Amino acid sequence: MNTPRNVIIIDDDYIDNFITDKLIRIKYPEANTTIFQDIPRALQFIDNLEVGHQRYVLMLDLYMDPNSMAWSFLDIFEQLPKAKQSSFDIYMMSCSCEKRDVDRAKEYKTIRHFFEKPISEGQLHQIFA
Repeated sequence: MNTPRNVIIIDDDYIDNFITDKLIRIKYPEANTTIFQDIPRALQFIDNLEVGHQRYVLMLDLYMDPNSMAWSFLDIFEQLPKAKQSSFDIYMMSCSCEKRDVDRAKEYKTIRHFFEKPISEGQLHQIFA
């Protein structure tokens, strides 16, 4: 298995972050997780990364605080240089997988898959396989 060493979780829900991080650490102890509870800090972190040959899994919650959603993050992310974008595999997460959200996610070329939260062991296997 070729597990990415770097996992970035962007979710404003502390409990979901705790569960996801714990599950990753148990199943994939070689992975390093970085958690952000707001989009601006996550974008700043990503913008400052020297990506090179490293791969990143980015787990993005659809609904953050009332003023920000994953769509705004994705709009900004897709303006980054292609070399940086190509270092990321983005997985969108949501407590409710409404058809309109799943359909909209398919419009973004950077999203690999849409998962319902909380993330399960099987879903992690799909991400890290």
